[in-house]
Amino acid sequence: RGQTPGIFTGRKQQLSEITARAVLYDKRDPRRGEFKKDWEDFLATSALGFHREADAVRDAYLDTDTAFTKWKDPAMAAWFIETQQALAAASPADAESVVINKLNDLPIDKLGPEFVAQLARFEEKFNIFLRDRNTILKKVGQAGVLTFDYSNQRNVNKPDLSTFKFIGEKGFMNGRLDLTGNATFSIFNTKPAGTNFGRMRDADVAVQLDGTFGSAAKTGVFVLSAAYKYQHLAEDAFTQAGTILPNTKGDISVGQLKLTVPIKGLGIKFPISLTFANRTELVKEKEVRGNFGFTFDLDTIFAKFKPF
Repeated sequence: RGQTPGIFTGRKQQLSEITARAVLYDKRDPRRGEFKKDWEDFLATSALGFHREADAVRDAYLDTDTAFTKWKDPAMAAWFIETQQALAAASPADAESVVINKLNDLPIDKLGPEFVAQLARFEEKFNIFLRDRNTILKKVGQAGVLTFDYSNQRNVNKPDLSTFKFIGEKGFMNGRLDLTGNATFSIFNTKPAGTNFGRMRDADVAVQLDGTFGSAAKTGVFVLSAAYKYQHLAEDAFTQAGTILPNTKGDISVGQLKLTVPIKGLGIKFPISLTFANRTELVKEKEVRGNFGFTFDLDTIFAKFKPF
């Protein structure tokens, strides 16, 4: 970009924005010293129990004393031999489909009672392992974070701006609640020519509280959010064309309530929000509006077409 839109010229005005970020405070690292005791206890109990149960499962399922490892359960042994034979006869292009078909034919209903009981014990230990690991990770996720952002906006028609922003976040109630806040102020890099403006352009503070409820396994996780922003415009606003809109400086209050509804198993979420404001930056009129839409998690959707 430049003075002539669409024509590149090697001038500094081609640079539209410079940004930088500094992490001032961050305890959301599971390797930090304050979490060492939690991980040591986890390794000595849940992880050790899971490891022992995995060894027990291997000893119960597999005969490793022979030259070739064999399944002890007759149904699994027969299935394994059939799978090997099918793969040996398949072309490389058909190998994947053969594996998928044979996995669908696992003889679950023909397994012996001891085999099934050992599977149940393994599942129990594995669930304990996941539960206790997630408990530590939730504790890590509640730790505080504070960052500082700087941006230098090099506008074409409007005056250039420097924006300074502090952002903080903290979790509560085992990760069920998350509080985020930021404080921002912007200054003109130089006083706008032909005006009596000061250097301060605006200042604002914002806060948002997110709460989750529901079960990830049963219904999906719902998210209820409440947000509020207060902004003080110290000077009149500029349009994109660079003209000044008189009598636009003042105070702006914006609030929003939003509920995000998951559609379990489909990778789709349905956000519904209500937003209200006493005015906008350019227009001094009250505003209330509702919005709804859909968001898609493509990884979840594509995974259904390629389960292995």
